[in-house]
Amino acid sequence: MARIGEWIRRLDYLLRRGHHEEQLRREMEAHRALLAEPKAFGNTLRLRDEAREAWGWTWLDDLVHDLRYALRTLRRTPGFTLTAVVTLALGIGVNIGMFSVVNTLLLRPLHDTNGYIVGIYSRSTTASGELRAISYPNYRDLRDGTTGVFATLAAHTPVLVGLDDGRGTRRALASTVTANFFQVYDVALAQGRPFTLEEEQPGGSARVAIVSDRFREQLGGDPNVLGRVVQINGEPFTVIGVVPADFTVSIPGPELWLPLGAHDVFRPEETSSAPFAARNAHELGVVGRLHDSISEEAASPALATVARRLEQAFPVENQGYTLQLSRPSRLLFMPGPGSSVITASLTALLMLMPAVVLLVACLNLVDLLLARGQARRQEMAIRLSLGGRRGRLTRQLLSEGLILALAGAAVGLVLSRWATGAVLASIRPVIPIDVSLPAFDLDWRVLAGTVGFSIVATLIFGAWPAWAITGRAAGSDLKRQTGEDGRRRIGSVR
Repeated sequence: MARIGEWIRRLDYLLRRGHHEEQLRREMEAHRALLAEPKAFGNTLRLRDEAREAWGWTWLDDLVHDLRYALRTLRRTPGFTLTAVVTLALGIGVNIGMFSVVNTLLLRPLHDTNGYIVGIYSRSTTASGELRAISYPNYRDLRDGTTGVFATLAAHTPVLVGLDDGRGTRRALASTVTANFFQVYDVALAQGRPFTLEEEQPGGSARVAIVSDRFREQLGGDPNVLGRVVQINGEPFTVIGVVPADFTVSIPGPELWLPLGAHDVFRPEETSSAPFAARNAHELGVVGRLHDSISEEAASPALATVARRLEQAFPVENQGYTLQLSRPSRLLFMPGPGSSVITASLTALLMLMPAVVLLVACLNLVDLLLARGQARRQEMAIRLSLGGRRGRLTRQLLSEGLILALAGAAVGLVLSRWATGAVLASIRPVIPIDVSLPAFDLDWRVLAGTVGFSIVATLIFGAWPAWAITGRAAGSDLKRQTGEDGRRRIGSVR
C-alpha cells in the first residue's frame, strides 16, 4: 500500500508540477524570511532539485527535458531533419509494410472460437512418416468414435473449379465440406443456411453453394444474392448462404463452399478410379473442435484407439497408418503437422530483405550524423568542459535520434498502408485464380512492430555517432575552434 501511495503522490506531482513548484517556492521564501540571516537557509536551487527528486521521477524529468531540447535543436536544422525523416520513413515503412503482410498471413489468428481447433492427420508408422489424406468412411468412423473428445469434427478438401457468375468463365478456388464445417469454427452465416446431412452424402444430387462476402461484393453487393444461380464446371448451383466478411480459415481462402455430396463433379481424373465413398479414396482433410475440458494430450489416446480399430477392421486400406493430432495449417496448400516450421521459415525469409533496407537507411544516417557532429563539436566541447557527463550528452543525442525515428515511423506507417494496398492491387490480376485474403488491418502487433523498428533504428544510427561525437577531447576541440576563429578574424582584418 505504501508503494501505491508513493506512486500516486509522484503521479500527482507530474500532473500538477507547476502548482507544487509554486507552493514550494512560497514555502521556502516564508522560511527564509523568518531567519535572521537568510543565507543560512542554504542553496535554494539545490534544495528545489532535492525536492523534485523526492516528489517525482528524475529520469522522467530528464527525458522530458532531453526531448524538448532535441525538438528545438532539430527545428533549427530543417534540411537535416527532413532528410533524416524521409530516409527513415522509407526504411521503416518497408519493414512495417512487410510486417503487416507477415502478420496478416502468418501470425495473426485467423478465427476466434469458444473452443480449441485442431487438425487430424493420417501418418505412416514407418520411418518415412508419410502423411496422407483421410477417406470419407474413415472420417465418419473417426467422428462417431470420438464424440467424447471432439465437440464437432468436420471434413473438407480444396478444389479448383470453372466458375461462370454471369461475367464470363474463370478459375476459382472452392472447398467441398461436410454439413458441420461452419459449426467447427463456431460461425453463423451472415445470410442463408448451412448445408444439410443429406447434401453431405457422397453422390448426392444437391447443387447448392455458400459464397464468401467478397464474392457477393463482386456480384454488385446484391443483398438478394440468395437463390442466384451460378455455373460451376458447367452445372447450375444455387446460392443458399453467405459467410461473414471476416471469416477466414486458411490462406488463401476459397470463394465458394460446396457440399461434399457434389464432390464427384470436381474430382480430378487421376482420382476417379475409386469412388469418393470408397475407403481407399483418401482425399479429405479433417478439423475438429475439442471439448472445453479436453487437452491435446488427452485426445491423442482416443485417436490412437480409433486408428487401431480401423487398421484391424480394414487392414488393406489402413495397415501401417495411425492418426495424429496437430494445429491446422494456416496455408491451404501446405497442410500437415510440420506446417508451423514452414510458417516460421517464411516469416524469417520475408523479413530478411526489409531488414537489410532498414540497415542501409540507418548507415546512411550514421554518415549524416557524423558530418553534423563535426559542426557541433564546439558545443559538445563546451558542455563537457562545464561538467557535462559523456553519458548524459550521449543520451541527449539519442533523444534526437529517437524523435527522428518516431517521426520516420509515423510517415512510414502511412506509406506502408498505401504501399500494401498498391502491391495487392497489382498482384491480384497476375494470380490465375481469384482468392479471398484477410483484411490487412492494423492491430497491436503491427503497432508494437512499428515501435520496435523505431527503437532498433535509433540504436543502430544513433548510438555510435552519439558516442563518437561526445568522445572527443574537450580541450583540443576548444583550442582548435578558438584558433580557427582567430585566423578568420585576422584574415578579415587583412
